[in-house]
Amino acid sequence: RSIGAMVLIHSDNTGLVLPPRIAAVQVIIIPCGITVNSTENERKTLCDKCEEYE
Repeated sequence: RSIGAMVLIHSDNTGLVLPPRIAAVQVIIIPCGITVNSTENERKTLCDKCEEYE
């Protein structure tokens, strides 16, 4: 029951964010590789791939 309550309290439509005492490792996804020479299609593909991991 306590795990279920914790998940309900710390989750929303974009996922689950647990407090540091429960999940000691934090992950942040940063898209890298977008340059001035990148096409709009390449930028969109990279951002779409990053969003798949969310």
